[in-house]
Amino acid sequence: AFLNNLTDMNIGNIYESGKLRATETARIIGDSLNVNITKDEGLLPLDNPGLWVGKLRDIDENTMLVGHLPHLGKLASLLLSGAPEMDVVEFSPAGVLCLKRTRGEDDAWTVQWMIAPEIL
Repeated sequence: AFLNNLTDMNIGNIYESGKLRATETARIIGDSLNVNITKDEGLLPLDNPGLWVGKLRDIDENTMLVGHLPHLGKLASLLLSGAPEMDVVEFSPAGVLCLKRTRGEDDAWTVQWMIAPEIL
C-alpha cells in the first residue's frame, strides 16, 4: 500500500548515499516505481545538510532522498526552520517524511506527511 501511494506522487528522482541499507531501500522503491536511482554525495550520517539545500533548489521534479540519521533529520530541520539543530522532525529509523516546497524568493517548505515504521 505504501508503494502505491508513492506512485501517486510522481517521483522523478531517487538519490541515495551508497551505503548498503540506503542502496537496498532505494532499489526496492526505484524498481517498484520505475524511477532511476543515483548514488550522490552529501547523504551520509554526518554530512553537512546545507549541501542538499543547495541541490534541491536546482531540482524541479519530485525527489526522494534515501539516507541516514542524523543527516536527514538535520536536513529536514534546516529546510523547515532554517536551523539544522532544531530537531523540528523526530525521525525514527526507516521513517519516511514528505516535504512540499513552495517556490518563491525564499523557498518555503512544509510537512505534508510522515510515516513511522511502528505504525505500519
